[in-house]
Amino acid sequence: MNSSRPNSTTVRRTSIMAAAAIATFALMSPAGAHAQTTTELGTDAAVQTTFGSGTNVTTVALPSASIRAGFYAGPYVSFEPRVGLLSTSGGGSTVTIYAGSLSLLLHASQARAGIGPYIRPFVGVTGASGDGSSASQANAGVGVGVTLPLAGELATRLELNYAHAFSSSDFDSANAIGLGVGLTYFIR
Repeated sequence: MNSSRPNSTTVRRTSIMAAAAIATFALMSPAGAHAQTTTELGTDAAVQTTFGSGTNVTTVALPSASIRAGFYAGPYVSFEPRVGLLSTSGGGSTVTIYAGSLSLLLHASQARAGIGPYIRPFVGVTGASGDGSSASQANAGVGVGVTLPLAGELATRLELNYAHAFSSSDFDSANAIGLGVGLTYFIR
């Protein structure tokens, strides 16, 4: 057993500290400065390369790797939960891969709500289940991107991101670099 691996208590503490940091940034946003409530719904295609102590893997998810919803806490801050699900069945076996994360988007400009450059720190979990077994892995990372208007309330998002997956009893730690291209619809 690798003694440098964090145990499940360490992973939980890291996740709690990351969530507390996200909440602190959200509370620093100017209250009442957002003239209208905005929610955004979106989906993202992704290309991601994972590297670490095991085999390097490149994943391409088209047309969508995940769906997301953004909720604005102020003019420069929004929270964004996102989920992804993939289920494969064949030969009498079914494998389900799931991913969920919570992001805090720090928007750099507000010529229009949600449009412009942003930084997206996030925490999440990825897991797999099938044939009576399951395993999961916590992760955290940051994305840097820009949301560009297309037409009316429709926009596109371009993002480069980095994630670190923490080691667990089922997985070694790993790092990933990804590129996302998404569509966003703003509900005002």
